Amino acid sequence: MIVNPEALWSSDEQPVQDANSSRSKSTSPSTKKVDTGAYSYGRSMNPAQELLNAFTMVPPPFYCLYFLLSGNWISSEDLAYAREDKIESNDWDDVCIQSSLFPSLHFMPPLPIIALFIGTTLHGPCSFLYHWNCAMSLPAGPARIEHWSRRMDQAGIHMCSVFWSYATSGSWAYVAVNALFNMDCMRKQFEEQIVPRRNQVRIFLAMLAYTAPLLWRDGGVEPFCRVWAIFIVGIWLFVAYPIGGWSHGAFHVVIWFVLPILFQSACDLPASRDFIDMAGRCAVLREE
Repeated sequence: MIVNPEALWSSDEQPVQDANSSRSKSTSPSTKKVDTGAYSYGRSMNPAQELLNAFTMVPPPFYCLYFLLSGNWISSEDLAYAREDKIESNDWDDVCIQSSLFPSLHFMPPLPIIALFIGTTLHGPCSFLYHWNCAMSLPAGPARIEHWSRRMDQAGIHMCSVFWSYATSGSWAYVAVNALFNMDCMRKQFEEQIVPRRNQVRIFLAMLAYTAPLLWRDGGVEPFCRVWAIFIVGIWLFVAYPIGGWSHGAFHVVIWFVLPILFQSACDLPASRDFIDMAGRCAVLREE
């Protein structure tokens, strides 16, 4: 998933009084404006850097697709367990996938794994489009921050968060709660007035929401810590800006390494178990 550090780190949200207002002390929040200019100019990147940002969003969806179709979600232990069962091929002919195009896809992948694929694939094109626009046409400054493609990029993070919450929890009830929260976040991304600090807090809460289920599962503390260690490194790249405008693309590359951890965690969910067991049986039948 994928989090955008531009949304996570914006310290330039300063209320600007309306020039026509003489009641500065009594100005209500609805009449305040947020100055995004200093922030947007401070983090502007050249076309080459924006192209790197765009193309580093391409590999994650393809990695997810490869993981689904390659059958890597079936472990050697799962195959060994399936070989111990005495099953008749005619009992499984109607349920197993037999495709010469995808020989390693023996059965429908588990729903949590499909959720990871959908979430990643939904956000990727939104982020690619925004960075492509920045490289090709959008001038530096507020025009980038206020552009609809950036709003889509931010909304895509929340779309991804909904699907990833199922990939880490396997609970439809938990997904429903996350969906309500993230849908409201997406709605706010398209309000006329951009409020960076509010948006950054909501993205951070969405990240906590889809990683929190790792903590209440057996053995989930380790993957939780590994995921957040990667997030922290990525955020550091953007905040410290160690390689200037190239730091954003480097952030994207670092976040790639979250996906293998989440895929393994998704395979361990009870919601994935039946799918993996059936896929293992189908794989064994194909060996015969």
